[in-house]
Amino acid sequence: MAKRPRSPNHPVLSLPVAVEKAGMLYDKYKKHSSHFEAALQAMGYKSANSYSARCAASLESYGLATTTGSGDARKIAVSEAGERIIRGAPDRDALLAVAALSPNIHQEVWDEFNTTGLPHNDILRQHLVWERPENKRFTEDAVDGFIERIRETFSYARVTEPDSLSGESGDFADEEDDRSGSGSLSLDNTRPGSPANSWSTGGAPMRELPVTLPSLNVAIVKVPERMTELDFTTLTDAIQAWKAALIGPPPDKNEVAPDDTSDEGAI
Repeated sequence: MAKRPRSPNHPVLSLPVAVEKAGMLYDKYKKHSSHFEAALQAMGYKSANSYSARCAASLESYGLATTTGSGDARKIAVSEAGERIIRGAPDRDALLAVAALSPNIHQEVWDEFNTTGLPHNDILRQHLVWERPENKRFTEDAVDGFIERIRETFSYARVTEPDSLSGESGDFADEEDDRSGSGSLSLDNTRPGSPANSWSTGGAPMRELPVTLPSLNVAIVKVPERMTELDFTTLTDAIQAWKAALIGPPPDKNEVAPDDTSDEGAI
């Protein structure tokens, strides 16, 4: 029997909805691990089923929560980055940008269109359904829901500024691709291939501090020439908060979601 085509893994929730659900989980359990079904109920789901489980998986794909165990022993907890986003930490905007690009498919779409911004829905649909490698294409049933959610996610995280969330009146606003080299990391560029952030430096003179990593990549940290003790503490806390989203073994980008009957390919 021929294998049914499947879309790449993608979050079933947009980032703003995922942040809302993580906030509901945090309100009840803070950062403590809770049993999976209890966590789902805290997030407003009546029972554990394939859809609610994929909603919880969406929180993990954005780096807002972590899960441990399996079966009846499975637990979920709000992550350090998730807590900082929920509570409005000073680095919230940077963490949202990291979260928006944490799902593999989001990063791949950004890499394809980062010099021009997301195109009109017709062009984006053509790319996702027909122009990606054959084993990474979206199905017709799943593509429109994904496009709606990725637009909402990128807008919410200010990855790009949309002229229209509907995609019917044009493109996202152009944004300069401000990379510091292959594999580099800076505070203006929180992840390889991620967009330059547009916040102001406050007029302070800046310096770039290059750090050669064991992988031979170079991380470039851009900071004010003079910092207070509180500034430095906030910086190091932010870097630690980004840890979960930035490190780990390379994911299997060919992995597909298990069979389900609603919004196939979503995680």
